[in-house]
Amino acid sequence: MQQVRLLMVMLLGVVSISAQAAESTVCGETVCLLDECRLAAACIGTNGTECGYVAAPEDTPCTDLPGGVCQGGICSPPPNPCLDQADFVSCNTHNITEGHCVAGFCKQTVPEPVMLSNNGSIEFLLPRGANAQFTAGLETVTIFGEDGVQAHFDTLNEADTSLEAAIASTEADIASVNGLAGQANDGVASLELGLGDLSSANMATQADVLELESTTDTLAGAVEGVDTLATSLSTQLDAEKAKTLTLSTALSTAESKLDALQATTSTQLQSLQNGMTSAVSTVQKVAQCQLIGQVYSSVSDDCTPAPIALADFDVECTAERAGSLRYHTEGSDSRVQVCASSGKWVAIYEPPIGSSAEAPGRSCQQIKEERPTATDGFYYIKPTDSSTVEEVYCDQTTDNGGWTLVMRVSKNDGGIDFTHDGSGWAKTSYGSLANLDLSSQDSNNDYIATAYSTLPASDILMRESLGSNYNHAIMTTDHCLKGQTLYDVLRRRIQNNGAWVCCSNTDYLGTTASMSGYTDLVLNGDESATADYEPAKIALRKGCAGDSEVMQLGYTRSSQGDNEVYSQDGFWGSLKGMFVFVRQTDKDPRPGRSRTNPVNSCLAAVNADPSLRGHSGPYWIRHSNGAVTETWCDMTTANGGWTLVMRVSKLDGGIDFTHDGSGWAQASYRDFSSVDPGQQSTNQDFISAAYADLSASNILVRQYLVEGSTNNYGVYSTNNCLSNQALRTYTGQSPLSSGGRACCAISYMSGTPRHSGYDNLLLSGDESGDTEPARVAIRNSCSGDSESLQLGYTRSSHGDNEVYSQGNHWGNLQGVYILVR
Repeated sequence: MQQVRLLMVMLLGVVSISAQAAESTVCGETVCLLDECRLAAACIGTNGTECGYVAAPEDTPCTDLPGGVCQGGICSPPPNPCLDQADFVSCNTHNITEGHCVAGFCKQTVPEPVMLSNNGSIEFLLPRGANAQFTAGLETVTIFGEDGVQAHFDTLNEADTSLEAAIASTEADIASVNGLAGQANDGVASLELGLGDLSSANMATQADVLELESTTDTLAGAVEGVDTLATSLSTQLDAEKAKTLTLSTALSTAESKLDALQATTSTQLQSLQNGMTSAVSTVQKVAQCQLIGQVYSSVSDDCTPAPIALADFDVECTAERAGSLRYHTEGSDSRVQVCASSGKWVAIYEPPIGSSAEAPGRSCQQIKEERPTATDGFYYIKPTDSSTVEEVYCDQTTDNGGWTLVMRVSKNDGGIDFTHDGSGWAKTSYGSLANLDLSSQDSNNDYIATAYSTLPASDILMRESLGSNYNHAIMTTDHCLKGQTLYDVLRRRIQNNGAWVCCSNTDYLGTTASMSGYTDLVLNGDESATADYEPAKIALRKGCAGDSEVMQLGYTRSSQGDNEVYSQDGFWGSLKGMFVFVRQTDKDPRPGRSRTNPVNSCLAAVNADPSLRGHSGPYWIRHSNGAVTETWCDMTTANGGWTLVMRVSKLDGGIDFTHDGSGWAQASYRDFSSVDPGQQSTNQDFISAAYADLSASNILVRQYLVEGSTNNYGVYSTNNCLSNQALRTYTGQSPLSSGGRACCAISYMSGTPRHSGYDNLLLSGDESGDTEPARVAIRNSCSGDSESLQLGYTRSSHGDNEVYSQGNHWGNLQGVYILVR
């Protein structure tokens, strides 16, 4: 109900405001509104923009609020006669007569309570309105005792509070209505401003129309100007055409004159050329006569020789063939020769061997042999037909010369890594010969010549410097390299408890301090297993596996760390580096012992030269595709002839050799330089190309390659079970089935633990009972369910294993080597 009343008041207020607005006074942009409390208005303030009002007399009744009176020109609520009055003081308001103040408000009530009963309670008679209007409507309010009276007054106070809230709400409604009235007034002002803007816009549009008409006139004038300019340009164009015609005529005349000049000049040049040709021909003929006279015994008067005959490259030079030419080839050396009247073929030009890239030698040794007077210095060599020509330094003095510099190893120079397992030893070239200081041992530059990997050699020379004073130097004399390149030896893994090459005959040179008994130059080796671990790439030791040394390159020791160059206890002073030379005085002629003399298999080598039996080691074999690679030949077990085709390591992180791993199907993996034949615990997989292309009959499985190793267990087949097939034919195929792809009868190597009845080597097979497939397994029968050694083996209780020894029959097996014959 209160909301409906408020809405009606708001609507009436808007109507009232609208009615007043019609009689309003406008001061500037402000509309002055009149009502019951603002009787008249006038413009005041600066420039008359503010409203000044004439207010109605104070307390003049106004109808905007019930019982309202004008206060300061504003209709305000009627004054409260009970403000600051005690309860039950008489009061009158616009709607209450003969009222009494109760809790600060004027209420229609009796001045004192009337006692209606004597039962301990007090009753008030409270009429709702005036006595005359509500005499029949009485409320009985019962107040019990003293506390009850207070409760009654509390109830009255709460009612008064609610009334005050209602009054405040009413005032807020009035303020809202006034706000709406203000907004309406603002809207009227905005509309008036809009009308003013529209009028201004209309005036601006009229100005634009006038300006457009002016612009049109201007454009019309501009068009006339363009027409005038076009006429002027056309006149100028005609003038330029006339000039162009004049220039074209002049150009044509100039071209005609130029053609005439060229014709005259050409005739003069031809005449001059003919004269020069005649003069040159005369000079050439004189020179030709002189040259022919040196070759022919007689020449005609006009110096015209008989036609020159081309002889076959292998005919003899006789008087009848004098003047004939031939292209003679001997080895890789090819020259044009002329048959002289003396009866000898003479090279038209033959540069000294090694003096240029066009005439390289095979090595410094060949250069020294063909040029005995050759001195120390720089020469050109080409070690093999497939290698490139390279400039090298030759020592042509030490031990009659023939030494080729292949390497300079410097101490901690920040170049390549020449520590014992550093990458430098496996590089085929590095650095520049021009950057080396050959006269000082302090030269701190690493260097590797291409000849390090291409020049087959027999002996080694190591020098601290290349000056006239050797300082410290040592050379081998027993041809220990046997035709291998130094790269072939030093790029390998260091062999434990031994060495790849041990040169037992050495000579100390110049002023080198020597120590009694230290005469073994060990290449890529370590000391004996009973001593400390001290591997080195090159070491001067006391014994091939000795535990005492003087000088080392690529050396490590727990107490001394990694060293590229090291002199034990400073015996060779503050050693900064070494120059390393090789010399090829002879080649190992035995089959397979050098890269240049490969064989098809280790069996072919021992069949061609029975003296190789008992000489196990690295050999070179040629594969079916013509490639030559290095591998190991076992020339001892069962009369030798076994070719290494595979190394299977235990969980090494290389290729997968579990029972269904991809490694068994590969044709090759890594090269032989990664293999340490003296170490069964080396954790490197290896597959030779022979695994896939070498036809064989039998198989050998062994723990080590080097003879005499502790617990060197092994077995080999004896029944030609491979049937002249490559091993991969059997072990590289899937699936694995009962009985296997091949079942080999085996014999045990001396010292190998033998279990009675375990005489079969099964290839790619499974047992007949539980599922226990393996690529290679020693079993009690071809389809038996008991085994002692397995490669590529699986079982639910054991998991997948690359290498597995049942019950450790072969000890803590880390890997095996597989060879075929």
